[in-house]
Amino acid sequence: MAIYNGVVGLDEATLNGFIQASYELARAEIYRGSVSVVNLHLGPLTSIEYDITEVPRVVLTPSSLFRETQLVALGGPDPATYGRELKNLVETASKASFDLIADHVVVDLRYSGQDDTKLEASLRASLAVIADSGGILTPQLAKLVLTVPNEPMLSDILNKGLAPYLQEYLKSTILTPIKIPPLGYGKVFVSPPTVTTGQGRLLATTAIAPTIAEAAPLGGAWPVGKMFVGVDLTLLNELVNQFVPAVKPVDGTWSKTFKLWFIQSTLKADYRATVRSVSLDFVPGQPDQLRGIATIDTYVHLYAKNIGSWTGSGPATATVQAQVVVGADRDLAVKLVGLGDLSFKLDFHNTPGWIDKEVGNLITAMRMMLAPNLTSILAMQPPIKLAAIPSFPLAVGDETLAIGLKGVSVAALSTPDGKMLLGASGTPDMQMISIIN
Repeated sequence: MAIYNGVVGLDEATLNGFIQASYELARAEIYRGSVSVVNLHLGPLTSIEYDITEVPRVVLTPSSLFRETQLVALGGPDPATYGRELKNLVETASKASFDLIADHVVVDLRYSGQDDTKLEASLRASLAVIADSGGILTPQLAKLVLTVPNEPMLSDILNKGLAPYLQEYLKSTILTPIKIPPLGYGKVFVSPPTVTTGQGRLLATTAIAPTIAEAAPLGGAWPVGKMFVGVDLTLLNELVNQFVPAVKPVDGTWSKTFKLWFIQSTLKADYRATVRSVSLDFVPGQPDQLRGIATIDTYVHLYAKNIGSWTGSGPATATVQAQVVVGADRDLAVKLVGLGDLSFKLDFHNTPGWIDKEVGNLITAMRMMLAPNLTSILAMQPPIKLAAIPSFPLAVGDETLAIGLKGVSVAALSTPDGKMLLGASGTPDMQMISIIN
């Protein structure tokens, strides 16, 4: 079983769904254009117009073009020109690469003083999903190649005049806004994601630092036609417990009048309960619910005027319920909603025997008072963020193409290698939003 605590993934159908939606909404703005090539001194050629006449597609398999491009950047295909460490870096990045292909690109070559030339080419761009130092995943373009079948000279013209423009356009306009945030928040540090492509799928796995995540198996019953995020119980509970110190202690008092021989007095108690930790688990058949155990530190000061005082402390445990939500800010989060079934193990030292019964009464009272008070405090805490559901804007002329997911739902993900993850998934969604000045 591979070592990882969280995963972000999607398949070809999902990624191509995004491309299909963008093509339908903004073909004229994104998939057509014209570039001046006068400064390239390509004879009488002055400009190149292009029109991608069919929806491009992504192939989520490690790109041979990416690997070749990276090796050439290191010094060429001869292994003697680069070290083993650099080669390993290229091989690792290659596992996260894929191809973007446009089979039909209509190109008009416009000349000065002679007739234009119309031809059809194909486009292949090699990309990789790279994690930066903060764990944010971004697509990086390595190379873009245009090919005119059986026309090497025309292909060379396009790769000198049009390809650099398209490559820069893809980088600056399309790819730069795409940023997939890492799993985990706050004081829980996760390792940079391990990204792999293959079998029509892209997966990015991460682990709690300093562990470096291993790649999850690409094959198997991952969500189909959806982008998804998932975290295991280890990461989930690490994230939940980072917020525990923010839960304020609960203080209370209790008293009872008693008679000991000929003395009547009042036994009083000041107590404090502090949530130390929470451990959550899945609820079978209810993916949006979690339950577990909360460990609570308790301290009690007992005293009776003119008789004595005693202190006691010990752990208490309680069942805890939590709800999994997708918030308005598009985050997968856990909301603690209640406590119940409090059980105490108070240890008092040097207490007289007659007080034992009263301690029992005290514990009963504490159980009745602490459960609703702690539940109220937990309910006031904000949801604990586990993972962000990716979304990003793309500027298209005077409008914005909002890229995201729709129909986001919570689910328990059973991974191909036998893990159980708390996850959320959704299908591609794009909306054109007008900018009002």
